Amino acid sequence: MIEKHLALSSDFHYWSDEDHNILLGKWCLKNKNTKHLYKYKHSIIRDIWDDDKYDSKVSFCNTIHNVMLKHLSTSLNTIHDEDLSVRSWDIIVGWWLLFHIQNCYDRYHLIETALEQNPTSCNILTLPANLFIPADSLEYTKFIYNDLRNFFLLSWILNEFKHRDLECRPIEAKPQEVRNFEELKTARLHRNQTISYQGQSFKYTFAGARFSPITLREILNENGHEELPYYRYGFEPNLKLREELLSNYQPQTHFEQVCISLLRNQMPASFLESFGRNLEATSINYPKNTGIIYTANSILTDDSFKIWTTTQIEKNKSILALGQHSNVYGNLHNQSAEEYERRIADVYVTWGWEEDKKTTALPSLSLKPFYKGFSFNLKTSDKIIFVDVSYSLFKSWLYSLPQGSDHLETIQDVSSFYTSLNTKLLEKFEHRLYPLNFGWDEGDILRSKFPNLKLTNADGEISFKKQLKSGRICVLNYHSMVLSECIAADYPVICFWNFEKTKLRQSIKYLYQNLEDVGILHSSPKSAAEFIDKNYHNIETWWYDEKTIKAKKAYASKFCRSEHEPEKAWANFFNQLMVKHEHNS
Repeated sequence: MIEKHLALSSDFHYWSDEDHNILLGKWCLKNKNTKHLYKYKHSIIRDIWDDDKYDSKVSFCNTIHNVMLKHLSTSLNTIHDEDLSVRSWDIIVGWWLLFHIQNCYDRYHLIETALEQNPTSCNILTLPANLFIPADSLEYTKFIYNDLRNFFLLSWILNEFKHRDLECRPIEAKPQEVRNFEELKTARLHRNQTISYQGQSFKYTFAGARFSPITLREILNENGHEELPYYRYGFEPNLKLREELLSNYQPQTHFEQVCISLLRNQMPASFLESFGRNLEATSINYPKNTGIIYTANSILTDDSFKIWTTTQIEKNKSILALGQHSNVYGNLHNQSAEEYERRIADVYVTWGWEEDKKTTALPSLSLKPFYKGFSFNLKTSDKIIFVDVSYSLFKSWLYSLPQGSDHLETIQDVSSFYTSLNTKLLEKFEHRLYPLNFGWDEGDILRSKFPNLKLTNADGEISFKKQLKSGRICVLNYHSMVLSECIAADYPVICFWNFEKTKLRQSIKYLYQNLEDVGILHSSPKSAAEFIDKNYHNIETWWYDEKTIKAKKAYASKFCRSEHEPEKAWANFFNQLMVKHEHNS
């Protein structure tokens, strides 16, 4: 009988030297492991997402979220002696809850699938669970990409299965891994916590807007405030308090039971132990809002802002206006963050597209630096800027882009692109690495395969705009904000990505078909490389061709809309909202 070892970590040091290792995903094939794989007998479980049931899985997680949120709202109101509405708790905790459910869903089904192969042994992480409790939502988003935290999560879930025939062997984490994780917890916020707007009142509040609101405020005739302070507090986990979470909820499935068990351990302290301090600090130091609250980014991970926002909505009937902050919004077939934001918002501002009564298209102020005053000269440079991507080793949340193990194919496509390229052109490339290394080590892979390729941005400190201005063509290998930035700036861009993994909405596919027809978008790295070989010396002729211009304009009208004085359009929109607010007050 073959002894099978269930490996819960991507680090081969935690695998079995003797038994056959069952690996939970292709993320175990990361670059650091490739030289050692031959030493280990191993197989990889089937991809749980490689089927036609993706939509139903997303729908299941959404259903669990909606039901669980109502019960969680009751628990949190009781714990904090509050009477906030379900919508208010959705604003405060809803995105984290959905993130948590989707994260658990993926890991739960990895374990469930692996157990079908009847493993006989497994190494279980012995670190205390309290180590992984985040201070707030922002810290949680750092934790989820960490290999040690993923090891802990899988260990916890496996224990919940209580598999009788599996020998679980406690194992200690490597000290350096623990130190690296502790550094995530001690990272300081860049936001000033000493700012106070005590006693001040504003009609308009802008926070995490992704643009400077100074010009817009002048048109609106209101002197505003700088960025709002963010509060993060040290805390001692209150395990008794955490056990009260969802005590009124009766799980219908084993998955829900596991999800709740982890929720009690993983919920950020900002919703529990630190909630009262956050509420008090924001009520004192944040301004009173008597009209409209606008944000793009802050609604997801700025817990101080979210807590304050709900008080303004409930006390002053403030209007919550949210804005697009990613190029994939309005594009992807599934995009959990977009769906969440549009649900909780009173109005949702986009960069050109509209889908319902909540969505309003305005010229993108985030892209204004590209469509106004972005100067470059295609005749004075021969450089090509390749903007690379990286994804976390593990699936984090559900959306229609490559994730986790899918990134191996993305890495292979980059190599295929350069291999297909004319060797004389290779020396003209500057390859801009993604500023975060999730463990794939793309830079090391490229150095070994293409030693003459110039790699940049390994430390994440090179200005993208400055680098772009130094070149004549931008190349992309993923659905990125850079596409909209280049088209807004009218800068030559050529893209390629996996059309099956990047699933677009049916209603906008024609726009991407237009881009493909004129050579901006390609379905393979080989096609993109051959197109650059053919058109490099005549790039302006192609870029300013009538058909190319038509495809660019059609795309820009939906995803990077511009105007000569964009702030005036925004001011008109906010003035109309204010009339509505005053009518309802």
